[in-house]
Amino acid sequence: MLCDRLATRTHRAQPIVWPGLGEPTAGPGGARTRTLGEGRIVFLPENPEPALEALAEAEPPDAPALARQVELLADTIEASAGPMPLRITVRDLADGGTCVDTVLVGLRGTADQRLLVAVSHRAVPVEVSGDLRDEAWRSWKAHDSLPCTVQGTVLTLHLAPRGHRVLFGERRQ
Repeated sequence: MLCDRLATRTHRAQPIVWPGLGEPTAGPGGARTRTLGEGRIVFLPENPEPALEALAEAEPPDAPALARQVELLADTIEASAGPMPLRITVRDLADGGTCVDTVLVGLRGTADQRLLVAVSHRAVPVEVSGDLRDEAWRSWKAHDSLPCTVQGTVLTLHLAPRGHRVLFGERRQ
């Protein structure tokens, strides 16, 4: 989770209790982390959204600069909280360039199963490549009949324009 502060109330004004929330740990670049269950909450010293938004909303949009900013943000998070289980790269199949602003990938799971959901809001097909950091999670089955490939640590799948994919990961035996 990325945030500038933890919520103290729900949308219904009920107090939120954060059980098991560890003490903050200082990280590089002023980032702080807290442990919550098996996850980490990363507090960044400044909100990266205005800089990302400026690059994405520029006329014309500066996709390479935006990709660099996202990569730097991911590096900062990993330096503070440890390796992420998945880092993605998106390639726009219409012109072969990279795109970072409209493809979302989420990874959820338990000790035995993982669920990967990829959603593209792009009007053109895209290829999503993810570096799977955890070797135990290199066996994936697609919910649909479309192929996905795993070569070494890289999972690659294609998304149709404004499409989505759901994959189930199983722990290696």
